[in-house]
Amino acid sequence: MMTHMRREALQAPDCVARLLESEAETVSALAQAIRTGHAGPWLTVARGSSDCAAAYFATAMALLNGRIVSSLPPSLVTVYGARLILDNACLVAFSQSGQSPDLLAVVENLHAGRGRTVAFVNDMDSPLARLVGCAVPLHAWPETAVAATKSVIAEFVGGAFLAAELAGPGTLRQAFAELPSQLRAAMQGDNSSVAQSLAGAANLFVIGRGLGLSVAQEIALKFKETCGIHAEALSSAELRHGPMALLDEQSHALVLTLAGPGETELLDCAGFLRTQGVTVQTVGHQASASLTLPPTSGYVLNPVCALAALYPVVDEVALLRHRNPDAPLRIQKVTLTL
Repeated sequence: MMTHMRREALQAPDCVARLLESEAETVSALAQAIRTGHAGPWLTVARGSSDCAAAYFATAMALLNGRIVSSLPPSLVTVYGARLILDNACLVAFSQSGQSPDLLAVVENLHAGRGRTVAFVNDMDSPLARLVGCAVPLHAWPETAVAATKSVIAEFVGGAFLAAELAGPGTLRQAFAELPSQLRAAMQGDNSSVAQSLAGAANLFVIGRGLGLSVAQEIALKFKETCGIHAEALSSAELRHGPMALLDEQSHALVLTLAGPGETELLDCAGFLRTQGVTVQTVGHQASASLTLPPTSGYVLNPVCALAALYPVVDEVALLRHRNPDAPLRIQKVTLTL
């Protein structure tokens, strides 16, 4: 069965290719303008899967630019009416629909403080696209499946591209040029055994660290949404600070052992979990990984390949659990929050 979710996930490499081809000059010019005229704080605003893309952007910004990026909780503006000092801040919004009132309120608040506003948004006719100073289309329109996939991958790539261009014109350009083909390869891996194992999970830890933590958060969200699995995203560094008390022989873990500075520690974490009787699946670049990823041209982009490889896994797990990933319970495509 080819679900809408799987079909759209498989379109992601083409979306990324269009995004990079069509918007590279726009993002590069934006980065140049920010480098020469911005010295204030960096903020993101987003909800749901888009907030996972925002978290990935924040980590990439720290690694490539030494800049700390804070996630701004919209309720500070919309519920508490906090008097925030946001003069000269740069706000980057991530949204698929561009319609949620809380995101719009935060952008308006930034404008009042003479801040710069940028949005990576899928619907260029949306209120958010019209409101921000610079709207970058994700080139994933239309997306009809309730569970967003290709637009989320495009958000990850768009944010990473902005972070790279801020580090200097052309930074990681070759890595980005090769990314669409690497995403296609990531989606062609044999995921059947991983899906079969995870289909039996009642409680699941999705574990990453650093750049991979945002992928863990997004995939845990997708398992909840489409598969009805109680999934929790964790940093491997946090596992022993309390959550390990929950481990038993009925526990499942999906560990993102991505190539890069944290790879060894994540492999050790997977080994430790196995000693505790946990059923462990790994996703990484090692030949021994349960789901092996193709190498990318820069470890900063490894999480994007992991995301592309895991969306089909989530779709398959949902079907194995006799759930329709295109019609998750009590979930709508567009969520409007305050």
